[in-house]
Amino acid sequence: MEKVLTYLNEVEEKANEIIERAEDEKVVLHQELDQRISNLEMSISEENKKKLEALQKEINSDLENEIETLRSNSKKELEELANYFSSNHDSLVNKLFQKIVGA
Repeated sequence: MEKVLTYLNEVEEKANEIIERAEDEKVVLHQELDQRISNLEMSISEENKKKLEALQKEINSDLENEIETLRSNSKKELEELANYFSSNHDSLVNKLFQKIVGA
């Protein structure tokens, strides 16, 4: 009977050792998982930052191109208006004078 109790005691001790090792392994696995999650979050954050920077550069480039196009078109239109005014100055003055005089 004592052998059985000794055997059961040994089994219980081994079971406790197994449970303790499992708990230790669980802690290690939890730490590894936390580290992996942290690394993944950092990686995603860096990737998102790079994508946002690329989009910002693209948007800025598009805006600069649009601004340059608008400047060019405005300059061209002002030149055309100046040329029209220079070419038709006398005619425009006469028309304006006629409107003022009421003829």
